[in-house]
Amino acid sequence: MSHLFPENPTGPSAERPSLSPAIITAAVVAATRRVIPMADPAVFVQSCPLILWLGRPLEPVNPRLLKRSETTSKAGSRPMKYILRSCISQTEIASAVEMLAARISRDYADRPLTIIGVLTGSVVFLADLMRQISIPHQIGMIQASSYRGTATSPEKLRINLDFLPELRDRDVLLVDDIFDTGRTISALMEQLAHQEPHSIHSAVLLWKTSRREVNAVPDYHCFQIPDQFVVGYGLDFNHQYRHLPYLGVLEPASSEQD
Repeated sequence: MSHLFPENPTGPSAERPSLSPAIITAAVVAATRRVIPMADPAVFVQSCPLILWLGRPLEPVNPRLLKRSETTSKAGSRPMKYILRSCISQTEIASAVEMLAARISRDYADRPLTIIGVLTGSVVFLADLMRQISIPHQIGMIQASSYRGTATSPEKLRINLDFLPELRDRDVLLVDDIFDTGRTISALMEQLAHQEPHSIHSAVLLWKTSRREVNAVPDYHCFQIPDQFVVGYGLDFNHQYRHLPYLGVLEPASSEQD
């Protein structure tokens, strides 16, 4: 699930770093023993099996530790309950972002780097990533959205270029929260190409590999995930959950869980 490097890495920085036993142990403990506090009491909180650097599923948290609550989001006029299963912890995200930033710092050393964040889902990822990158760089934003409200599948893409800085002859890294079908990033990179940058590459926090509909792939990504609707760490559902410091899968609660 975790993969921090481009599909076609080049140069000495392409070597994949080994992970210490301490990091592996921390990942196991975080996935199997944590109870996750929720600011929104309208969900059930569970822990999902996690595939991280170990390459195999980890056991879910003890069901006796789960928190249950009552309220809901509305689907039409009828309230609906949701389950939020934690998939990637705050600690795991921080480690992945740090490693990604180190890779970017090596790959773009002595180059005029401009990082373009995609509003709004990437803002948390972008803020953490830019503070970990050790080389000089500029920051800009681009507005794009293919989800609205309670939609969980992409709709028509809307793009706003008003927040872009000067990109001519710059090395541009487009940063987004998730690579889903790939249509959003492909369309954005096409728009950015009109600004005549020296190069354009992409970095995402999450990559749903099974949903790709374009030939392109992200040049950098932190985690590969299955086709599930993920919230937290900047990603939202109906403008909720962006504030969560971890990532979770949001699913409707079954009638047996009411």
